[in-house]
Amino acid sequence: PNTAAQSITDKLFGRRTRRMRDNNVRTLIVDQQEAECASLATQICRKGDTAIIATSAQQARAWLATDSFDLVLLGVDLADKDGLKLCAEARERLGDDTIIIVLAAKSTPLGRVTGMQLGADDVIGKPWNIEEVLVRIDAFRRRRQRL
Repeated sequence: PNTAAQSITDKLFGRRTRRMRDNNVRTLIVDQQEAECASLATQICRKGDTAIIATSAQQARAWLATDSFDLVLLGVDLADKDGLKLCAEARERLGDDTIIIVLAAKSTPLGRVTGMQLGADDVIGKPWNIEEVLVRIDAFRRRRQRL
């Protein structure tokens, strides 16, 4: 087989098709609260999905530069960068196939609108309920299966 053509096909279609078949949701969790990240990652992994934790914008950027994700859970209160600016960067890097859910400390109507204008698909106010986050991930999985 032509490896160059296969590489292009994988970039365009292959990764997404394989993920749809195995139904594993690859999630990047970005928040400076390590305990919250760990708790959420544990619950995500119990469902058979993959969770990667980044506790700073710098760590998140490193993951975004080298890997692809189906879902990004993004806290806006990061010590080294405004999470909404990181949201815009993540959207540009990952494209529209990746779901970005912003976890906002103060969820106001203006904050939710701003988050969505900068690339978020959804905004959940803190303190968030872990069951609600997991149900939203399940809804994403169902939508992806129908594609």
